This record gives sequence, C-alpha cells and structure tokens, in this order.
Amino acid sequence: MRQSPGRRKPARSRFGVAARAGGVAAAEYVIQRNPILMGADNWPVECAPSKTMPQASLPVHQIALVINGVHLLENMKLDELARRGQAEFALMVQPLKVKGGSGSTVAPSALF
Repeated sequence: MRQSPGRRKPARSRFGVAARAGGVAAAEYVIQRNPILMGADNWPVECAPSKTMPQASLPVHQIALVINGVHLLENMKLDELARRGQAEFALMVQPLKVKGGSGSTVAPSALF
C-alpha cells in the first residue's frame, strides 16, 4: 500500500508519531484475497492511532499477523514503482534467519 505521496521524511518524523495509512477495513479487504504479505511505505502499515479501534494497539498487526498469519513489511520504498505505474512484479524478500526471532530486516526487490 502506498500511503505517502512524495519524498520520504526523516526518521525522526516517521517513527513514534501518528501515521497516515489504511485502517482495519482496508486490511480486511486485502486479507480476504489471501495474501502472504502486506506492505506499506510507512512505519506501522496501518493508521496509527487507529481511527476505528482507538483502544487497540496496532489492530491491523493483530488482524494480519496473529489472526491470519499474513506477514507485514514496513517502510517500503514504493515511489519509483508508483512513478512507473508498475502494478505487477515479482517480489524477492530474503529475511535473516534469526533463531527464536519474530522478524528481521530485509532488502526487498521488485523484479519486472
């Protein structure tokens, strides 16, 4: 999901502050299509704080990861794909093998 038009902001303005993004309804729409992975160009891959579930901490994470087993990729650089109008591509992602870990850094590549 491309959330942020234009250039990326410095890290200090992206982390720990409110983020624009799709919410619970958008995540449920995507998850109905059985994805393996969802990603966005912002830090939480969702609207933070949630507008529809403000009492929940990162509800899209809970719905995607915990309930449906859908992996999340945060802080993706999607502006070049958007500029090209590239809607279909092969995505190569190689996570680090971390014993007992629940996530790792990756360097995803779009191949077209």
